[in-house]
This record gives sequence, structure tokens and C-alpha cells, in this order.
Amino acid sequence: MKRLMLRLRRARFHIRVRITAAATLACLLLTVAGTWIFVAVFHANLVESVANAASQEASAIVAQMAAGATPAEVASTSKQDIVVQVIDVASGSVVATDHPEVRAALRLTPGWSQGVRDAGLDDAFVVAAVSGAPGQLVAVGLAQDESDAAARTVLNLCIIAGSLGCALTGVVVWLSVGRALHPVETLRSQAESITHRFEATHLAVPRGDDELARLAITLNEMLARIKAFQDRQQTFVADASHELRSPLATLRQLADVARRHPHHTTVTELSGEVLSQESRMATLVESMLELARLDEGSPISVTLVDFDDVVMEQVTWMRRSASSLLIDSSAVESVQVRCEERMLVHVVANLLANAARHARRIVHVSLHRENFEAHLNVDDDGEGVPVSDRESIFERFRRLDAARGRDAGGAGLGLAIVSAMVERMAGRVWVEDSPLGGARFVVSVPVAESEPA
Repeated sequence: MKRLMLRLRRARFHIRVRITAAATLACLLLTVAGTWIFVAVFHANLVESVANAASQEASAIVAQMAAGATPAEVASTSKQDIVVQVIDVASGSVVATDHPEVRAALRLTPGWSQGVRDAGLDDAFVVAAVSGAPGQLVAVGLAQDESDAAARTVLNLCIIAGSLGCALTGVVVWLSVGRALHPVETLRSQAESITHRFEATHLAVPRGDDELARLAITLNEMLARIKAFQDRQQTFVADASHELRSPLATLRQLADVARRHPHHTTVTELSGEVLSQESRMATLVESMLELARLDEGSPISVTLVDFDDVVMEQVTWMRRSASSLLIDSSAVESVQVRCEERMLVHVVANLLANAARHARRIVHVSLHRENFEAHLNVDDDGEGVPVSDRESIFERFRRLDAARGRDAGGAGLGLAIVSAMVERMAGRVWVEDSPLGGARFVVSVPVAESEPA
């Protein structure tokens, strides 16, 4: 019993039950309202027909009296379902009638009325009164029991038909909703079978082009995005572990060599190597934390930033750290943008560092405005980027200079951070051929609205 009550309690929240109950209730309300209106109109028409018949009978009696018949002669009908009265209007008394047990006048004014009852009558009557000779009124009453019985019969038939109709509506809605929701249940069971490992990320798409099919397609796209993000996360963790394992192994090797052969190294050499590996690890950790913050999508502080000032500051710093290169910034124009200044600094610094790493002698930096966008171009005269790698170069831990030493090539996160930050600034970044023979990295971000054209 408790299990049955629990199932019933759960069924109240079942969408199939709710839709069926709502449809059945709506059908019931419409049936009740329609039946009431139909029976009322039907009964009124029957009563009006009886009233017309009584009025015609009264008019015929008036005509007979006008032809010379006496009230007593015209009031004699010998029928139980008809009452005839000749009434003196002045006194309100009955002059002649075929039902002497009905002493009171049924009506004192011309017209008709229904549901008239008297102590001498067993049933209700429809009474019609017509003016006769001066001061006289002829009233004829016809029993309305047949009209009432016909209305009750119609009412019973409507109740039976309406009940069957509501029951049929409930069954049809129940079956239709169940058939319509079957694909949803299939999608639910398939989605329930998907684990955190994402062995299967495809849900069966129902036939057709309705809402359920589009829902299944959307869910498949969402699962694909989640799977891609999970794969990206796993790859990121694996790559990060690999990158961190390398300096840790180097530190372990240095310590082991220093312990086994203390005379083969000095404190200065050992500390220099340790600091170098520590710096590499710190840079990698900071880059990973930066990417994690970008992935979280936390709000950024947007301010009005002089793009050219940021570029010139980073160019000045790069000239000090890469004194062997010629860094040309003569084509930097004044442009203002709305963004988080820290992100813009990071983008420019990473692009300059990347260009300096691959350039032979020259790095050229230019900044200009095109319509509503600010374009930053960073060119170098290095080997360039193959066309096939120009999309993947912005992936995390992606390096095209794998043959180089890791200290020179970096961890492969700089351009990934640039891409993520530019995206947060509603901009774009891409790579193309440079007039210098190497690669040109282009950053395009919206200019500030307040800046004049």
C-alpha cells in the first residue's frame, strides 16, 4: 500500500499525467458548459412552442365568443392537460372554466408565463392569456411536463455522451503524449548511461524536424563540446605534468650529481642551474594559472587604455632584454581601446617575446586603426609559420620549434594565452606571412567608442 501511494504521489508530477489531467478537465468543463447551454436553449424553445400553442387556443376561443358562444360553452374541453378560463379583469374572478377546482385566475394580463402552479393542478402549466370582449380575458394553460421530460432526456443523453467524450479524450491524450514523450525518455535513458568518461557522446536523434529532433541535435552538440573540453583538460593536465616533470628531473639530476661528485661543480654553478629551472617552473605555473582564470570567465575590469602607450612600453622593455635585435616601432599610431589593461600588456609582451625568439635581426611593430578596429602587427624575419600550422599554433603546449631546447622554445603557452585574452577582449588574432620574410601576428580589437574617427 505504501508503495502504491508513493507511486501515486510521484505520478502527480509526471508530465504525462499532468497533461492528460489538464486536457480531460478542460474537456469536462467545456462539456458541462455546452450541455447546460444546449439543454437550456432546447427547453426554452419547447416551452415557447407550448406557449404559442396555448396562445393560438386562446385566440380561437376569443373568436368563438365573438361569434356568439357563451363563456360556459367555450370553457368546456374535458381535457386534463389543458385549462381554460374566462376571467373578469375588473374583479379578477373566473367567469367560466373547465377545471372548477382551479379557483384562482391563472393570469390577469395578456401574454404568457411558464411554471404556473395551483392547488388544484398536479403539474406545472404554460399559461397564455388573450384579451376577449371588453373587460374579459381568456387564459389557456397547457401542461409543460412533456417539455420538462424531453429536456431531462436530452440532458441525460448529453451527460452520457459528454462522459464518454471526456474519457475518450483522456485516453487519446494519454496515448498521444506517451508516444510524443517516448523519444524524450529514450534521450533521458541514453543520457543517464553516459558516465564521466564519456565513452559514448551521441544520443539518437528522432526522425523528423520537430522540437525533439532539434533538442537531440542540441544535446549532441553540447555533449561534443563537453567531450572536447574534457579532452582539452586531460591533454592540458598531461602536457603540464610533462612540462613540470622535466625541470624537476633536471633538479633531481643536478642534486644527485652534486652529491656524488661534489668536486665537479661549484655552488655558483649549481645555484645558477637551480634558479634557471625554478624560473622556468614559475613561468609555467603562472601561465597555467592565467589560463585557468581565463577559462573561468571571471569578470574583467574594462577601462579606457592608450594602446600605443602599452606597445611603446613593451617595445622599450624588449629593446633592453634583446639588445641584439633591431625593433622598429616607427609605425605605431595613437589608438584607444576599452579593455583590461593587464590583458593588453600581456598580449603585447607575449607577441614581442615570441617575435624576438624567432627573429634573426629585425622585429617590426605597427599599430593603426581600420574602421572600428585597432590592428597590431608584429613582424619578424625568422622562418615563418607554415600555412598548415597557423591554426594549431594557438593551441596550448603547441611548439613548432620542438627541435630547439625547451628553455629557448618556451612551454608553448604564450600564444595560447594571447588567443584566450584577445577573445575575452572581443577581438581576433591570426598569423600570416610577413614582408620581412618571417611571420606576422595580427591582433584586431574594437576601438573605444569615444575615440574620434
